[in-house]
Amino acid sequence: MNLNALRKPADGLVSRWLNRRISLAITRRLAGVPITPNQISIITMLLGLASGVAVARGTYTLGVVGAALLQLQSTLDGVDGELARLRSQCTRLGQWLDTLSDDFSEFSFLLGLTVASSSSGSPGLATLGLLGLAAYAAAKSILYYLLATVFRSGNLQDFKWEVGGPRSWTAHIELLFKHDFLCLFFLVLALAG
Repeated sequence: MNLNALRKPADGLVSRWLNRRISLAITRRLAGVPITPNQISIITMLLGLASGVAVARGTYTLGVVGAALLQLQSTLDGVDGELARLRSQCTRLGQWLDTLSDDFSEFSFLLGLTVASSSSGSPGLATLGLLGLAAYAAAKSILYYLLATVFRSGNLQDFKWEVGGPRSWTAHIELLFKHDFLCLFFLVLALAG
């Protein structure tokens, strides 16, 4: 079983150099275990939701715990797809669960940050957070609509922007907004206080 063949060329920087090394080791251990890729997706979604609950408490320690849970979610997020590709169990439902797991996790964490900022006496920051969450939800709703109707997929990698190309500056900036990078970035920020 060549697990390196399970890597995806569209992996972000953090997935390529950190997360995928860990997720492939976990996939190797789970290969013979009767757990489905969709069950892994649900577990990662729960980890992401827990990250938001932790960070919402507003303390340094729980902020770090929340960010660490989000990073763990991002790392384990590779396992569901790896198992699906390894076992030839790729489904449209699995694609949607994987996509929703990432987005609910990010939304939960950002909502937790917004709640923490509102309870810390920063109403301007909380208002900015709520506006950002509304924009996030609107953008994701449009993206989901396009994925479902135009691209007929639940896989975000099937969504193609009509700007630039693989060598354009937008391709490099896109790496900074991928789920894997943002999760590690939030962990570094949480550790820095």
